[in-house]
Amino acid sequence: MSKVAITRTNEDLYKSVGDAIDLIGGIGKYVKKGDTVLIKPNAFINKEEKGFISDPKVVLSLAKLCKEQGAKEVYIGERTPTVFKWYKKEDINFAKIVCFDDPPHNLRTLPEAEVIKSAVPIPKIVEECDVFINVPSLRFHALTIISNGMKNMMGIMPKETTLLIHVSGLEDAIVDLNRFRKSDLVVTTAIHTLVGNFPVSGYGIESNTLIVGDNVVAVDAIAAKILKVDPYEIRHLTLANKLGLGPIDLLR
Repeated sequence: MSKVAITRTNEDLYKSVGDAIDLIGGIGKYVKKGDTVLIKPNAFINKEEKGFISDPKVVLSLAKLCKEQGAKEVYIGERTPTVFKWYKKEDINFAKIVCFDDPPHNLRTLPEAEVIKSAVPIPKIVEECDVFINVPSLRFHALTIISNGMKNMMGIMPKETTLLIHVSGLEDAIVDLNRFRKSDLVVTTAIHTLVGNFPVSGYGIESNTLIVGDNVVAVDAIAAKILKVDPYEIRHLTLANKLGLGPIDLLR
């Protein structure tokens, strides 16, 4: 059974993150001593306005929790060098920052893919990490109604490869990526939620919320409900549910 928890944050974000994960079993359920952990935030946008990226303080709090739990290595990774703006190497001694645009990559044909039929470059760390933690920011989106954990997986595709995702059929391709790389833990940072018609327009509103869960489809379904959107109206959620990747009728 999938577990999802929704919590309010306070000024102590480190404690807020730990407390939220405790509601679904605690960080020790997901990270073991000696693990290599990859944290994938949404961090490719350069805008300073609140809500356009995953809250960096939440991401860093999560990285600290993983390291304190005994992880051998903790990586924070995102496509585009913008990741180095939000996470400065010289200021962080408990995690390594990586840009997925940079090699090494493995050229992979995705097993069971419905629409991504050609081989694509996958960052080696995405395949080789013991624990993959998906940390999206919550937003409305012009093309997919909402954008959260499942869509955040587009960020593992380096450079122009994301164009292939759109050409293949955006929402079906999103499902292909999530079938290929499971999210072991999802932590949605809705400290500020982006409303509007992103990427055409949008602005962040303060919401001070975390949504954590052990299944990306379930987390996204709850996120949709929070935004007053029926998960059954979102193609990538209904398709993922049909394929058995996770439930979307938790509150139906």
